[in-house]
Amino acid sequence: MTKKLLLAAAALGALAFAGAGQAADITAGKISTVTLFSGSDLVPYAVATEADIAAAGIVSTAADTEITFGLDSPVNLALDAVAPFAVTFTLTGPATFEGSFTKDDLVAANGAIATTGLVVMASDKKSVTFHVEYKGGAGGSNIDALTLENIALKVTGKQDVSIAAEAKVTIAGFTQTVTQVDATKIVEFKPVLKASTAASYSATAMLNDFKTFKVAGTAGAPASATATTVVSNVLGLGVNPGIRQNLSGAAALNLAGVLEGAEATVTGPQVKALGVTLAGNSADPASLTDTSGVYDLDAADLATGSLVLSNVGPDAVAIEQGAYSVELTPEFKTGFTGSAAQTLTLVNIGLDGTNFYAPWFALNNAGANSTLRLANNGSTAIGPVIVSLKASNGSAATGSYTIPSIAPGKFVAVTGSALKTAFGTDAANGDLMITVQSRADGLSAKVRTTQSTGQIYENSLGANSDVLTASPQP
Repeated sequence: MTKKLLLAAAALGALAFAGAGQAADITAGKISTVTLFSGSDLVPYAVATEADIAAAGIVSTAADTEITFGLDSPVNLALDAVAPFAVTFTLTGPATFEGSFTKDDLVAANGAIATTGLVVMASDKKSVTFHVEYKGGAGGSNIDALTLENIALKVTGKQDVSIAAEAKVTIAGFTQTVTQVDATKIVEFKPVLKASTAASYSATAMLNDFKTFKVAGTAGAPASATATTVVSNVLGLGVNPGIRQNLSGAAALNLAGVLEGAEATVTGPQVKALGVTLAGNSADPASLTDTSGVYDLDAADLATGSLVLSNVGPDAVAIEQGAYSVELTPEFKTGFTGSAAQTLTLVNIGLDGTNFYAPWFALNNAGANSTLRLANNGSTAIGPVIVSLKASNGSAATGSYTIPSIAPGKFVAVTGSALKTAFGTDAANGDLMITVQSRADGLSAKVRTTQSTGQIYENSLGANSDVLTASPQP
């Protein structure tokens, strides 16, 4: 027994633990030549969620896949001293180890040599344990890191995959944990496609008659934009960086590698009247309506294309306010799938008109009735005029009331009941906005309200939000 203790003491003297076992980190790694971890930045290998995965799964190239983790408690081996290690790697997520490992696939840092070893794979192939003896080399060896090489990693589902590790050393009958690595993500599935995050482009239709555009809004507007043409921001459909189709190590995907193109549906107030083009393409004739059109785009169009609205020559029309949006339905290449539809607002059109505000207007009120009176005291026609409901004590509005034109020397009177019907609301009272889409010179806007008591109130409306407050209605 004394002899055994002496041998154990001699063995223990040849080995030193630099501190107690602690949780360590993965310090380096790659899958199919793609670096996963650099310093303290943990960046997993990204696979496209749009990529098809066969039932058999996707497998990394074993010769190009490795994971390195440091030991917070390094093991110092003197020359020819031997330390038995038990190192277990465990996968979480829809992944397994494929193929077989040998003792030489677990490499110790700083010259320690694996003299003997046994590798045990779990039946579910989600964990593998290396029982390896390392021997100190010339001048001794400081084992401060271990690298699992030649990993054939198989992934069968579009979910994150992580790996954990634990290393134990047994000397003289004593076992100590020298490293525990928490589950660390090494594979993640991310969408390839991303929509533009740029704000939509803004333009204003100017007087008279809103037949021209004023280029405004986004800085750095395209140089080709003129007073009668609006060019939007680019579509901005692109790809997230660093995403691959599988685990083979192919180059990161670009837009042309994922999409054949896309079907794009543009909607807006005057798609047909303004001859809208998208990325230089015209709408398919069979699809073109007053407010929408369908365009076929290729990948180059999607990366750089813009929406163009034109209002020139004898065909110029009065401009309507509103947004022009595009919904992109991608056409994926073979090996990719998914809807990944993107909707972008590219252009917002505003009108350089005049707004009048009428608060507390009686719409469906048994105790009062209101009438909106708009008079043209000028020498030219005024209009169109749009009346909309901004706030109410009933259901929200679903429509608006339009007065196409008010001739010189004429007036238009609109009752509350007529507006209530046009708005589609059951509100008793509401706040109105009257938008005049032409010069409002000579226009007078008034509201007359008759109470149940017979009292009559008449208020002149101001062309801003600081209007004369009408008497509250019951």
